Amino acid sequence: MTNIPDVICHLTVDKVKKGESQRKVALQLNIAVSTVNQIVKRYCLTGSIDNRHKSVRQQKTTKRERRHLCQLSKKKPFSSLRQLLSDANFVNEISLRSARRFLCAGGLVGRIAARKPLLNKKQLRKRILFCKDYGQMTMFPWSNVIFTDEMRIELYRSRHAYVRRKVSTHYRIEYVCKTVKFGGHYLLLWGSIKENGSRILLRCPSVMNSSAYQSILDEGLRDIYSRDSELMHDGAPCHRSVSTQLYLERKKIC
Repeated sequence: MTNIPDVICHLTVDKVKKGESQRKVALQLNIAVSTVNQIVKRYCLTGSIDNRHKSVRQQKTTKRERRHLCQLSKKKPFSSLRQLLSDANFVNEISLRSARRFLCAGGLVGRIAARKPLLNKKQLRKRILFCKDYGQMTMFPWSNVIFTDEMRIELYRSRHAYVRRKVSTHYRIEYVCKTVKFGGHYLLLWGSIKENGSRILLRCPSVMNSSAYQSILDEGLRDIYSRDSELMHDGAPCHRSVSTQLYLERKKIC
C-alpha cells in the first residue's frame, strides 16, 4: 500500500465506524477498496492508523570498506571478484553478488576488454608526432588522400559475442557460436576509398606478401589514383618492405 495521508485514513475509519460499506468509502475518497480494507484491518489490530515500524537490516560492510574495494579494483582492473575480496580482507564475509553490486554503485562495471596492438615507446612517439603534424590540417589536403587497408572476413567468428537468451538455454543451437579448428574458411579483402566517394574493393590471395600487395596496387589504383593523389596505408610488413618501397618509387606513387 502506498503512503496515504493521515486525513484520508481518519476519514476512512470514521466512515466505516458509521456503518458505510468499504466500497462506498473507496468511491467517496477516490482510493482503492483494498486500501480501505488494509486501513481498517490495521486499525482493528493496532488501534492506530500509523504504519508499523520496519526493521532495517544492518549492512555487513561499511562505507569505508566499500570505498576500499573500489580503490582496489581501480588499481587492479583485471583482477577477479574473488581476488578483490581476498585482497580487501573484510571483517564480515560478503557474497560475490554483493561485491559486484558495490562496484557497480561505484561506477565500475564488468565488460570484455578491448584488444589493441602492443606498442613500444618508439611506435607511441611516432603516433603522437603524426597526430600533432596532421591534426590541424584543413580538409583540402585530405581530399586527395586515398585511404587503403586489408580486412579478414571469417566464416566462423573466433571472438566473444553477446547473445540475449532465456535461462537454461545455454547450449541451444540458435544461441551457440559455431567454432572450427584451425580458423576455418576466411576471405581476405583489400579496399580503398577517397573523399569524393570513389572506392575499390578487391579480393586478396590467402598469403599477402610484397609481390601480391604490389599486384593489388596495380589493379586497385588504376582508376582511382591521379597526379595529386597520396596513398595512405599502415605499417604492415608487405607495405614497408624494400621491394614495395622501390615499387612505389618506380610507379611514382606518393
